Amino acid sequence: MTTAARSGARSGFQRARSPEQRDERRRAILETADGMLGETVLAEISLREIARRVGCATSNVLLYFETREAVFLELLDAAWSQWIGALDAELPEPAAPVPLEELADAVAGSLARRPRMCLLMSASGPLLEPNVSPETLNRFRAAAHARVAEAAAALHTRLPDLGEQDVCELVSVMATYTVGLWPLMHPAAPRGAQLGATKDFRTGAARTFAVLVRGLRAAP
Repeated sequence: MTTAARSGARSGFQRARSPEQRDERRRAILETADGMLGETVLAEISLREIARRVGCATSNVLLYFETREAVFLELLDAAWSQWIGALDAELPEPAAPVPLEELADAVAGSLARRPRMCLLMSASGPLLEPNVSPETLNRFRAAAHARVAEAAAALHTRLPDLGEQDVCELVSVMATYTVGLWPLMHPAAPRGAQLGATKDFRTGAARTFAVLVRGLRAAP
């Protein structure tokens, strides 16, 4: 028996039977993986190392998540959910017309304050989605679609002159912007090195948001 397996046996990880125990195990895995994002480049985080830190065998983790990538897709969905829950409070009050520049800066700031979410968004396509089952991928994409609609609902109260579909498109394009620009502005550091952002993500995101809104307003 491996050291990890012995540790898992001692901790009782394999003996989860009730829904509450299974939820506790899943949370432990997710919290461990989330903590590792602050220490290690995402591409270098292995399922085996996640299991070792949780204190179980890799096979135990596979009881809850089909692959390493499935762990991080669930973390991304949770980060999206937390962002949506906080977004309304982080935006200007919708009672009066909101200046576009103020709204754009608030949206950009809300994204920039969540580097883990932006990191996982940027990794979802090239690193995470290819290595999960079609069922897991479909669930993730359905959830992502719902998150876009929820974010659009919060923004629509500040942009009442735009149609609902326009605001959904705005959110989708901002997500695409984040996926493409976050890794360029925050290059992964090799082990032992610290690299700062090559550009100001918040400034770029705010400008992009404002340009998109002006374009949507001018569209026939």
